[in-house]
Amino acid sequence: MANDSSWILFLFLIAIVFWIASDAKKRAKNWSLWGISTFILAIFLWGIGTFILALLIVPLYVYVRPKGKIVFCEHCGKEKLETLQRCPHCKKTTSGEPAGTTVPIRMACQNCGKITDDLVYSDGELLCENCRKEYVEEGEGEPETETPTQKTITDVPTYTLIVEIKNKFNKEPLPKAIVFLRNDTEKLERISDIDGKVIFGKVKEGAYTLIVNSKGFEEESREIALNKNDRISIELKGKANLTIHVLDSVNQSAIADARINLGDREVRTDEKGAAFIQDISFGKYDLTVTKDSYKLETTTQEIKEINQDIKIFLKPDIKLSDEYIIQGEKLRNSINESMKKLSYACDMCIPEYYKGICNELIKLNETIASTSVYVYADQSSDKINTLYKVTSQICKEMELILTNSENITEFINMASRGIKTNPRIAINPSDYDATIQSYMSSPVEFLITYKSKILKKLQDTDAEITKCLQNFNINPIANLWSISQKIITGAKNEYEEAASLLLANILLDTTKKMLTSPEIIRVLKINPL
Repeated sequence: MANDSSWILFLFLIAIVFWIASDAKKRAKNWSLWGISTFILAIFLWGIGTFILALLIVPLYVYVRPKGKIVFCEHCGKEKLETLQRCPHCKKTTSGEPAGTTVPIRMACQNCGKITDDLVYSDGELLCENCRKEYVEEGEGEPETETPTQKTITDVPTYTLIVEIKNKFNKEPLPKAIVFLRNDTEKLERISDIDGKVIFGKVKEGAYTLIVNSKGFEEESREIALNKNDRISIELKGKANLTIHVLDSVNQSAIADARINLGDREVRTDEKGAAFIQDISFGKYDLTVTKDSYKLETTTQEIKEINQDIKIFLKPDIKLSDEYIIQGEKLRNSINESMKKLSYACDMCIPEYYKGICNELIKLNETIASTSVYVYADQSSDKINTLYKVTSQICKEMELILTNSENITEFINMASRGIKTNPRIAINPSDYDATIQSYMSSPVEFLITYKSKILKKLQDTDAEITKCLQNFNINPIANLWSISQKIITGAKNEYEEAASLLLANILLDTTKKMLTSPEIIRVLKINPL
């Protein structure tokens, strides 16, 4: 009796394994893996294994397997999952093509235009289930003998028309476009799929009007004569509605009455700094924005969205005031006059370097005085005037060094060694933007943030100069260091102290450059090669 029971369990096991493998194959799952793994698990758990399979494995497989209706393959007659394009048994697709040929899903029926997943090739056309049934019903029974009077509309030739719709701007397919095909007797309507295509199937021969439109695009209308299966490509021109905001680049405030030129369109901003341009075709345009007291802004703008927002920032066009122009020219003339007092026998390397520093500091002041982000700061004129005052002190100290008789003697001795060079000095305001902005925003905060750092740099530079005593004539370098120290200790209030530290920081950087400049090192070496 026990043996009979074992045989029943074994046969039940084989039935479960066979059913899972068979069902997996119909659904294009890995049927051999499912069957073998189920059989091995059952053998391993022999006895109770069969019931575990029945209670756990079978429900699990039913849960994870591909869902859908099982139908008979139209080519081999074996069962397969209805949604499979390729039969797992004969390897043919629903179109009857060999393996590897695929039929895109989610296409439109060539008879009614319905977009569905149940399309099947029938008589050379992709037809949905309803249209296939209609054809079957129409074909039932024996055809009657035709007489001349029985030649009706059914004898008029019909054709398939495929329309491809694209965005003219980027040549991309345009989905959800509405396409009408009309004449006196036919009024057909389709919506383009994700590939921008629509298919009109079994359309009667004749003249038609083809109309294509889509939201945000210009409508396209075309007269066609349909006398064969045809494919037409149509490109729609996009139309955008633009909102252009013009803002001040410094404080982001709206700029009213700014003139905007976009292509051949011209508009002006309202009191909120906004301007509107409607129904402009997609493409690239030259955009120009002008406003009194601001610099001209010109850019190339790409229009590619139906509703597009554009922000344009204008930079204030701040002119250097006459007051600062006069101060700058006065300082330049003074340093030039000092240079004239030098003998022609002098090596001009160090004097020209000193002169270059003065000119660069004057240019730095002029940049600050004509840059909107600095000028817009509170009490900016007081801070700028203080910078000019400290710069003037630095230039006067430079002139004293240049006209000192001992220094002139050194310059002559340098020339006697036959070394001629003229290193260039440049101070880039952008390198010091953070410290300048801090000073212009609040000298008090500047002192809190930078004072200890700059005083530390002063000490470090002094230590570097001391290390060079054995190899260099350190007087020219020490002169710059002493000027930095002098203007810092001579400050009389917080504004002057902050301005002195700001400019001393820059002066110390130029001092360090002297220690690393190959041209200056050759001149300053005590025992040149």
